[in-house]
Amino acid sequence: MVKGGVVVAKATDRVCLRIYTENVNYHQTVNRVTERFPNFTIYKGEGWFGGQSERALVIEIICDFGQQDDVLDLAWDIKKQNKQEQVLVTCRGVACMEV
Repeated sequence: MVKGGVVVAKATDRVCLRIYTENVNYHQTVNRVTERFPNFTIYKGEGWFGGQSERALVIEIICDFGQQDDVLDLAWDIKKQNKQEQVLVTCRGVACMEV
């Protein structure tokens, strides 16, 4: 995008991965993410698993396509850390505009 003759945004194709996990060991979970990724967003909420309500986290990481395995490794580590039966990971392509 050009504004006033200056490029203010650059479009890039990336991938958006989200890890859905139970909100336990919050600080340990954040530390695990920051060890691998400098940029991410965490959403706190309520989830349902097996018909039961639980505190939930959604960790959103937008990265290069080649980093998908790093996110899956992170999800596996979080699953083990929190002693969870399963952790959900979703993936979708996104076009990013860095302004």
